[in-house]
Amino acid sequence: MWSRNKANLYIHDALADFHYDPKALLSPPKQYKMYKQKLIATHLVGFGGGGSVPPVTTLSYSFDGTGDSLTSPDHADWTLGGGGGNFNVEFWVRFDDLGRHGWIEQNQGGTDSWSFWYHNSQGANFQVKAASAEVVSVTQAGVAGWSADTWYHVALIRGWSGNADDYAITRGGVPIATATDNTAITANTGSLEIGTDFNGPSVLNGFMDEIRISNVARKTADFSGDLPSAEYTSDANTHLLIHCNETIVSGSTGSGATFVDSGNTGHTVTEVGNAQRDTTTYKF
Repeated sequence: MWSRNKANLYIHDALADFHYDPKALLSPPKQYKMYKQKLIATHLVGFGGGGSVPPVTTLSYSFDGTGDSLTSPDHADWTLGGGGGNFNVEFWVRFDDLGRHGWIEQNQGGTDSWSFWYHNSQGANFQVKAASAEVVSVTQAGVAGWSADTWYHVALIRGWSGNADDYAITRGGVPIATATDNTAITANTGSLEIGTDFNGPSVLNGFMDEIRISNVARKTADFSGDLPSAEYTSDANTHLLIHCNETIVSGSTGSGATFVDSGNTGHTVTEVGNAQRDTTTYKF
């Protein structure tokens, strides 16, 4: 039986989500999904005789393609490789469609930035800009191999083949785009943005899981036979790690919740738009 406090939680959530214009709301299926995730991830404990259910650990982040993202304030950790060193940006991603999808970026008003995204005619792309000019570009030649409703491990690696200036974008551990460039990545003052790409602009319509940024090249050759099979473990080289099941510090998922990532530094991450944790579609 629900306590008065538990009932009040539902009432306050309902009032917070009240909208004066029903036509502006999400479609009924998306509303159903949003409320289901919020209840499971925040208040759905204490049923059946006053017991509790274990914390949900198998989660991903869901983005609906209409302005959703995860954001974390500017930090030196977002200057990949410290500017001129090796690094690794990786995650699992699943598209709902094959439109354009932003993955992850740091952007200082479009002047100094780095961004990693999927283009629906070019495939995977990584670009660095300094003073608005493109200085590094790694681009897949076409979109072969991508499908909707499929989980892919994607990585952006500097230090490929053991060479400091060699870049690779891998999908499923196989390089699909490579480039050589010794240009340093300029530090900028933008926030880290996940699930969007203001350089495009494009936003992700789909899911991401196990998002990690490292200041080393985790892999330097084809690793299709050694793909991650569980959650990552943080180490001294882990600048960001999001399992998607971190303890929520404030708010509730789907409504601007905040949490601290699981990496070595401990960055505050905030949900934007309808970004929310999903219990039905996840990798780990």
